[in-house]
Amino acid sequence: MWFFTSGRLFTVNKPIANAFWIPQDRTYADCVNAVVACKQAVDDQSINSVLFRLTWQVSPRNKFSAYMDRLFKSRDRDVSPGDDPATSGFRWNSPIYVTNTIKWTSTITNRLLIEGGYSSNLERYNNLYEPGVRKPYGSPEWYAGARH
Repeated sequence: MWFFTSGRLFTVNKPIANAFWIPQDRTYADCVNAVVACKQAVDDQSINSVLFRLTWQVSPRNKFSAYMDRLFKSRDRDVSPGDDPATSGFRWNSPIYVTNTIKWTSTITNRLLIEGGYSSNLERYNNLYEPGVRKPYGSPEWYAGARH
């Protein structure tokens, strides 16, 4: 029996051009024109993964293998240039993000090899509003923030 496993930690903290945390009683123009020092918005991202592979020589003519790669992705603030990171950005995460396979290989004769297997790739992620930003659909607050 053989096995292999690995892990990866990968992060990116990408500054967003012309997106700022605007101090209270100041404007976006104050930040752009450097009237006041403003903290630049940052798009924090991470991709962490764990991989596992197993191979088992069941008999001289039969082999079983399995593979699983589980990812954990997150993005804390997806903001475009000119956006207010406190209200316009969204966060996303991936509660289910996995790739896996299983395979059986059998050498029936010196001229006949049969393989059978199954593989899947599940990718699900959530787009989440910043806390306190989402308004109930159709409410006066929702209409006030809608683009006309």
